[in-house]
Amino acid sequence: LPWVRLAAPSRFDQMERFNTDFLLSLEDDRLACLYAAAANLSTTCVPYGHPRYYGHYLGHWLSATAFSVASAAAPSGAAVRNKSAAIVATLAEAQAAWSALGGRHVGYLFPYSLDAFDNLFGYAKPGQYLNCAPVCVPFYVMHKVMAGMLDQYQHAGNRQALRVLLGMADWV
Repeated sequence: LPWVRLAAPSRFDQMERFNTDFLLSLEDDRLACLYAAAANLSTTCVPYGHPRYYGHYLGHWLSATAFSVASAAAPSGAAVRNKSAAIVATLAEAQAAWSALGGRHVGYLFPYSLDAFDNLFGYAKPGQYLNCAPVCVPFYVMHKVMAGMLDQYQHAGNRQALRVLLGMADWV
């Protein structure tokens, strides 16, 4: 990606700028709200109201911003790098808050409590395996964030993202 530049003023260049503007337009505290709130770091944030923002969207956003950093020319590349680094830092704080609880919380990073996994595996109510309580497909949500962290490390050079990813991998 760093070797590819879209010719201006092509349609592709316009769409890349449109995409970058959209990625930058989303509010940090709202993007990370569910993760921060689940880790008891925030009680005042307001998440985006559309279901696409419920957990897994942040993983897509992390990947999109990583690829944008790798392909965008400065200064938009720097702006996206700074914004995505701030989100990764917030997620690292959430992971640290979960990990401070010890035990099976070490490395955990998710927009909901462990109930999502307890319900899925029947730990909450033995013999009852409940998906969609409180979130559907929790491993998909986790996978998207893990993939986004890997992309942040590989394409945006964010070392903190790798540390968060390795913590998540240990938890899984």
